[in-house]
Amino acid sequence: MSDKNEIEVREDIFGYLPDPSSKNDVPIRRYTLSNKNGMQVSVISYGAAITSLRVPDGEGNYRDVILGFDDITGYLKNYAGGYNGVAGRVASFIENGKFTLNGEEYQLGVNHREHHLHGGAKGFHTKIWEANVDASKRVMFSCVSEDGEEGYPSTVLVQVTYELKSDNQLLLNFEAMPSKPTPINLTMHGHFNLGGHETAHLRLVDHQIEINADTYTAPGPKGIPNGEIKNVNGTNLDFRVPKKLNALLEEFPPGPNGYNVNYCVNPSSSDSELHFVSRIKQDKTRIMLEVFSNQPGVQFYTGQHWPDPAKNDEAIIGKGGAKYMKFGFIALETQQYPNAVNVESFPNIIVNPGEMYQHTLLLKFGIV
Repeated sequence: MSDKNEIEVREDIFGYLPDPSSKNDVPIRRYTLSNKNGMQVSVISYGAAITSLRVPDGEGNYRDVILGFDDITGYLKNYAGGYNGVAGRVASFIENGKFTLNGEEYQLGVNHREHHLHGGAKGFHTKIWEANVDASKRVMFSCVSEDGEEGYPSTVLVQVTYELKSDNQLLLNFEAMPSKPTPINLTMHGHFNLGGHETAHLRLVDHQIEINADTYTAPGPKGIPNGEIKNVNGTNLDFRVPKKLNALLEEFPPGPNGYNVNYCVNPSSSDSELHFVSRIKQDKTRIMLEVFSNQPGVQFYTGQHWPDPAKNDEAIIGKGGAKYMKFGFIALETQQYPNAVNVESFPNIIVNPGEMYQHTLLLKFGIV
């Protein structure tokens, strides 16, 4: 049964930016979806990004559990990580920004030392997307990635859909169709703190996490996976049983501590197309987030590269003046494996003409 009668959608203008082609200012549209439980999600046409995500806590109050900024200027100033936006054409790393396809070598833009990360400096998280609301009250963002953009072959038509459910589930669907063979791997780079975004200066206190993975893609000599898959047994990477994060953040080698690793998600044992990926709980707010997807991997990142209070770094100022610091959020980026375009043993990410790339991500919010 459709949830459309249970969902409200409100549209307004979040700000203005110059259109890359015409140079004229165009509106950045914001769409706010809400259900009868009071859950509310706002998404904008810049980066197809989530700007707020309000869910009920165990005391009946509502908390915004995703980091972000009050206006478009904040996103332009602090957007290197693609705050809650769509990463692509290829999310995560491509080593040395190079790959070979059908005998031809492609050099991509490099934006993380000598490597290509999250689609490059002009990845999908920087695009102004076309937006509309369909009859089912889903917000649908679309864009065209041109042949040669950031060095990639092929024009690609891309669509990302956000759908809020009446039972506090948020469903994201990513689709892409190329005109020529090209690698595609999209994700939503969410920055979650279930204590509320305003607590992102307090580390991940009272968060516990479970990750449904027996193995992970081990980093190679340059810190990027190159084909080796290791078991999590006996390591601080083993979250098959829920663990508190706070103490572990300082123990994980090598520096600067914290987690930034791609897990190989255990496939679902049922007929469901979606695999259980992860479960996060916050003890004080009692908010729980469960993550499901149809992708083989998930990048778990804890924000260790952010401003460090121990070094007297200046905080990133977020919504309502909140201070965002090191270890202030959890990212769970469902995806194909990093550097897969260069590793034959990893799942294939080349999409051919006539084929459709499809990625489903389900976020389930509840109270424990």
